[in-house]
Formats: sequence, structure tokens, C-alpha cells
Amino acid sequence: MSDERYEDFLGPLPKFAPDPRQASFLGATGASETSQRTLVDERLGKVETSNVGRGWSASAPDLGFLQGAMEELVKLGKLDPESRKEVAQFLNWAVQRVIRSTISHDPGVTNVHFWTKDDLGVYGHAFMAKHESARGLESEPGASPEASTGG
Repeated sequence: MSDERYEDFLGPLPKFAPDPRQASFLGATGASETSQRTLVDERLGKVETSNVGRGWSASAPDLGFLQGAMEELVKLGKLDPESRKEVAQFLNWAVQRVIRSTISHDPGVTNVHFWTKDDLGVYGHAFMAKHESARGLESEPGASPEASTGG
């Protein structure tokens, strides 16, 4: 996204009080309530950045916001829904301590599954983001409400 930020298109994330479920992690890393923390895994030889202070807590991300925001960024051409790296960056911006994500695709839809962690547990989350080409299918002429809801 070059010098642009997600906030430029979506507005700022809501402000939350510090998450007490992060206290042990923050203490162990010597961090304060900053928006990102660099983690070094010497065994694997990799460095990762973990969001520990911005966005939804690991235990309670707003999946509706994530779905709508991702669809909006795709519509604006600011996020490639088939790029695992771009989707992972978006998740890390909006949700604290994302530890893993998997991205899969169906025609017109990106399926996002991700896991987060805090001091008390690991959590699994999932949502589907429609691409522009899939919008409006549920409102096509002749489609009944029962057909679009599966009922």
C-alpha cells in the first residue's frame, strides 16, 4: 500500500483499554502497551512483528468489521484478496496477536481463517469476504429470500 495506511480508507480503529489478558506476554517481552512488538525466534532464525496494542483483542475480534473492511479495501484496489501477505498484514493491523492465518479462495470469495493468542488461550476465527464480482448475487431477479438463506 506504499505510504497509504488502512486508516486512510477505513477510518481509525476503535480505541480499547489495555487488554489485561496480555500482561504476562508484555512482561516477558519487556514491552509496554505499544502498537507493535518485535519477536525474535533464535531457533527458527526469524523475526516477527506482533500487534499487542492496536485493534481488537485476540479473544474478541469484530469479524463483521474485518469482513466489511476487507471487502471495501478490495473494492478500492488497496488489497489483493488472493495475496496471503496482504491479507495477513491487514489482519495484523486490525487484531492483536495473530499467530497464524490460512487463506483459501472460491469463485468470488476469499475464505479467511486465523488464530490469535493471549495469556489465557488460543482462539480460532473465520470469515468470508466477497469480491466485487460476487456482490449482488443474492438480489438477482427471481431469487427468493429462502434460496439466499438456505431455508
